[in-house]
Amino acid sequence: GKRLFFFFFKQLRYIGANEIRLGVLEKNTAGLKFWQKAGFVKIDSKPGRRFGNKTHTVIVMGKQLTSAKL
Repeated sequence: GKRLFFFFFKQLRYIGANEIRLGVLEKNTAGLKFWQKAGFVKIDSKPGRRFGNKTHTVIVMGKQLTSAKL
């Protein structure tokens, strides 16, 4: 999975993207750790987002694609 993400990041950088952002549910601690390890940092949080019949806080994370290390 990690190789696929890094390939995707390189393709985004190739087409001129400078940053990528994603949302992770706050309760998804494994997902948060995965994205942090991949170099993403918390930008914001959006409380009260409804998914199905549950309400969650979404952590907005971002990563600069202009750096040498993806």
